[in-house]
Amino acid sequence: MVEFYQVKRGNYSVELDLNKLFDADQLSLFSSRYKTIAAQDADFKALTSLRDGFFRYESETLLPLIGEGFKPKVFIVYGNPATHSVRNGMFFFSKSGDKFHRSGIWGKLAKAGLVAPVRSRIKDNYEARLKEANIRKLMILSGASSTCFLVGVTTFYSLPTPASESSYSGVAGVEKLFKPALKEIAKAEVKRIQSYPFTDGATIVFTQKSSYEMYCKLTDTEPEFWPIRGKGSGGDKLAKLLADSHHIPSEKDRWTSSE
Repeated sequence: MVEFYQVKRGNYSVELDLNKLFDADQLSLFSSRYKTIAAQDADFKALTSLRDGFFRYESETLLPLIGEGFKPKVFIVYGNPATHSVRNGMFFFSKSGDKFHRSGIWGKLAKAGLVAPVRSRIKDNYEARLKEANIRKLMILSGASSTCFLVGVTTFYSLPTPASESSYSGVAGVEKLFKPALKEIAKAEVKRIQSYPFTDGATIVFTQKSSYEMYCKLTDTEPEFWPIRGKGSGGDKLAKLLADSHHIPSEKDRWTSSE
């Protein structure tokens, strides 16, 4: 029903046989909703295809390509990818919209000691974000994003959705699209996450509530939870969460030099 292909430099492909997940009416509704999203979001249209009940799309997961070493592993699990981030090759490539401002998540991860600060001085916003994305990706792949931790990044649901104010944005969009078969989709996603060797022994940190609750329900486990937005979403809160399990140095000592 669901096939996940090999992750290569942070990206991978997914294929779903919707004929085995939906009845005829459900498939018809899915097709209608799919066309709506594709018409609204050019990146979604470019990353996905739907033909004869087979749904294919691109997604993202970043895992270090080196051995584990002595640093404890931290595996951040976001809700689902944003289409513009998958299209541009990196998680949180920029804020939603067409001006390519830097996403605030990177400041939070730096404060938590997980990804060193990266700030390009290029004036063109898109080119600056592209350079920063390439540097961050290389740091995570090489295991050098943090002096304290070995960091991996994935999402619970692999389907990318628009980050804009769409009725199909975020995890809510995934849940709406796959509603009749959401539990089966979630089971496949859990199996994918648990199949990564990096998962073994890692501190798993979820950032989105409903996907966290689904994972807990399906695995009978309770990973850590750090909300990506709202109350408790500061990088200092994530640092404290990690400090409860691992010794980490002060923020002042965390990074040797900033740029």
